[in-house]
Amino acid sequence: VASADDCRLHCDGDPRCSVWNWVGKRGGVEGNEGVEICWLRRLKEGELLKKVKKTGVFSGWCPTSQRLPAWLAADGSQLSIGEGGSSTMAPTSRASSVASSSANSAPTSTGSGQNTGSKTSFTSTSTRMRAASTKQNATNANGSSTADSRALLLLPWRFPPKRFPDHFEKGSLYCYALMQPTGYEPKLIRLQYQHKASLFGCEEYALYSNLVMDVAPGLQTYAVNSSLKCEVGGEFMTALNLGIFLAVWERVIEVGRYALHDWTVKVDPDCVFFPSRLHASLASRHGGDHAVYINNCRFGMHGPLEVFSRKAVQAWSEGTQQCQNHFTKLCSGDCHWGEDLFIDQCLMKVLKIERISDYNLLAEDHCDPEEGWETCRNQSKTAFHPFKTEEDYLGCLNNGSVHKQGKAVG
Repeated sequence: VASADDCRLHCDGDPRCSVWNWVGKRGGVEGNEGVEICWLRRLKEGELLKKVKKTGVFSGWCPTSQRLPAWLAADGSQLSIGEGGSSTMAPTSRASSVASSSANSAPTSTGSGQNTGSKTSFTSTSTRMRAASTKQNATNANGSSTADSRALLLLPWRFPPKRFPDHFEKGSLYCYALMQPTGYEPKLIRLQYQHKASLFGCEEYALYSNLVMDVAPGLQTYAVNSSLKCEVGGEFMTALNLGIFLAVWERVIEVGRYALHDWTVKVDPDCVFFPSRLHASLASRHGGDHAVYINNCRFGMHGPLEVFSRKAVQAWSEGTQQCQNHFTKLCSGDCHWGEDLFIDQCLMKVLKIERISDYNLLAEDHCDPEEGWETCRNQSKTAFHPFKTEEDYLGCLNNGSVHKQGKAVG
């Protein structure tokens, strides 16, 4: 087995597997030198879990009640590490002081427990750990009694984030979404990720939130310096989210990946978006180093789907403060605008960026849609908004997709 990730997937796919151990070529397990091995096994009642350090050995568990002993599953259910997350720990037995290489016992990262100066066997970047204790005086794996409580030291498991190339073909899309860390949005994002839908159909995608979190295996958020909380108000009684998105855009520009693409697309988590249709509509347009953005509604640009050329994003970055000063003076203070209205007015009236209207870009309830728009069957529309439940989102996605041989292909 070539990697710890592959080993974990083997454990996930075997209902008998409780814990897995992957030993690299330099893992130092006697008899396994120069070989990459994945051991799977089921924890026995009373086995203990302990985090230790050993070079080249990676261990984890599959935390479901069907795979773990009752005492461990019960405690594990209380160890919340965020929606959709999983945990990793090194499985050991108090009775065992050496790594076993038998067929039904994985070579764990146990030993003397002393710090040898080697790297930890966990591939986690989290700085927060949670611990729980089981009942005292329980019986361990070899039948002896322990007077102390059994401690479980948990770390979030993290698959390495997807790596994108540094060169893309003409017309490529950098698509990003801002996601609230709780509520319905993480569920929608995981659904999209599973179906390679919305932003996950773009050449490159990114998620932003107010903390770094694992939304799905290999899918992590960039942290934004904002609470992501705002009031509703202003002339149009919309979310006054300008401050939030100024922080988001600042982070997008700091990350800098947008600059590798001709177009940058901001998409809301509850927006059913078809990137292939956007590609088709942009094919005849000059993006990249030509400053242009797309207006998606006859009432002005709406936020669920925003499209900017690379040069337009750069102009926005350089002119944000100029626009803030201009509109603060014009409104004699805060204009009480949302992000979409502000950026539209900023680019069009202050920075003089070319604005192209394409009303097929978005069908939504706040932009005088045609009757039956919510069925999402109009193939000429690039995106539909809003669909806030998994059932409604998937229904729109399926209705709007082209089906070939029984599969939705977008």
